[in-house]
Amino acid sequence: MTNNNLLLNELLQNDDFVAWVFSPTEAGNIYWANYATASDAHANAVEKARKLTLLFRESHATEEQDSNSNDIWNRIEQSIHSQANKTIPIHRKKWWWAAAGIAVIASTMGYYFLQKTAPVSLVINTAVKEAKHLIERKNSSGKDEIILLSDGSRVFLAPGSALKSQPIFNDSTREVYLEGEAFFEIAKDPQHPFLVHAHNIVTRVLGTSFRVNARSASNDVTVAVRTGKVAVFTEKENDPGKMVLLPNQQVVINASNNTAVKTAVQDTLLIKQPNYKPLSFEYEDAPLITVLNDLQATYHVQINYNKDKITNCRITTSIGEEPLSDKIRIICSAINATYTIDESSVTILSQGCD
Repeated sequence: MTNNNLLLNELLQNDDFVAWVFSPTEAGNIYWANYATASDAHANAVEKARKLTLLFRESHATEEQDSNSNDIWNRIEQSIHSQANKTIPIHRKKWWWAAAGIAVIASTMGYYFLQKTAPVSLVINTAVKEAKHLIERKNSSGKDEIILLSDGSRVFLAPGSALKSQPIFNDSTREVYLEGEAFFEIAKDPQHPFLVHAHNIVTRVLGTSFRVNARSASNDVTVAVRTGKVAVFTEKENDPGKMVLLPNQQVVINASNNTAVKTAVQDTLLIKQPNYKPLSFEYEDAPLITVLNDLQATYHVQINYNKDKITNCRITTSIGEEPLSDKIRIICSAINATYTIDESSVTILSQGCD
């Protein structure tokens, strides 16, 4: 049995997992989200086991209405009888038989109905968002607020809007969660797609500029593209190819009734590039602590260092809108320091400066 199937069987035989699938709780959402983010194999196993568990419930409901279904389950039990010799706790035995039966059915079908390349379900996606180290930035001013993300992307956050994101993108995808409206200019990175979540609608890009408006109380989400190409889809269906937009195209999607209207952009203000003065970090013989404090304030990220070690360090440099990791590399190279970066902080190790 492959490792993937072992994980699947473990979940199908896990009472806590089954109980969570039937009756999700906030604590369960976070726990199984953490489990799913451990690896792709874990994520796939959670999604397959969840679908199989729900399939069992549907089959069980049908069984109560169909007297012939008992014969079907009896044949399934007979076919897996040899697997049932191991000791199973009494309170789990009934579910284990059902789970094993479902596994046999799925194996026979080759997991045909589970093989679409869909990530974890909406409830898992939501819980993953809660489990990650996210920071939220709200715009309480009367004009757009510029947010510089760790990968070099820029977000022009509209008044009254909020954006959640990881301080540092270290996952296979770069993901943010929008409430309200924002214009995005995404740094190109084909290896790490950029996803904007808003009202259960996802906009997926590699590098482009576009506006997302999710202000509507009716769950309407408008995505309008200025440059590049984006794919727009619902979290529930998770079909990246559902709607592809090119420059000067827009789509209005209602997530509650799953309707979408694609048109040409009529209001050019939707995709007008906001006025922007490029950020620059110009320092001449500046204390390193000052530079690091500026980076912390700009990126809302924690930078750890030994203050006593770097008190005498000074730096002259000019860094622009490179990703945060490049800025840290440049700074550490200048003072012969090393560094590590995780999803929520940067740690700099220095031997000090003369």
